[in-house]
Amino acid sequence: MTTPINITGINYKVSADAQAYAVEKIGKLVHFIPEELREATSTDVKFEKVSRPAGDLIFVGAVLHLPGKTLTAEDEQLTEHAAVDTVQEKLAGQLRRYKTAHSH
Repeated sequence: MTTPINITGINYKVSADAQAYAVEKIGKLVHFIPEELREATSTDVKFEKVSRPAGDLIFVGAVLHLPGKTLTAEDEQLTEHAAVDTVQEKLAGQLRRYKTAHSH
């Protein structure tokens, strides 16, 4: 069973490759979600190109909606894949703490 992952670009065209990569990486987080909560869980991922003095970066932000809790993570990197990897790692850490706090 998987949870819905909604991907959007804000003034940015998200490539099919980046979408597939985000779904693959963020989708792996389902293993950290207690089975009885998976149907009530959804994730929103947004991509945006941001301009910095040193050059353009890709911003990726993710919001994981769990029953009674919302987890967020974001990062800016040179590539879509690098930003998704960092966001996935941040969410995984938050989910581990959530699962530990809610296990009986």
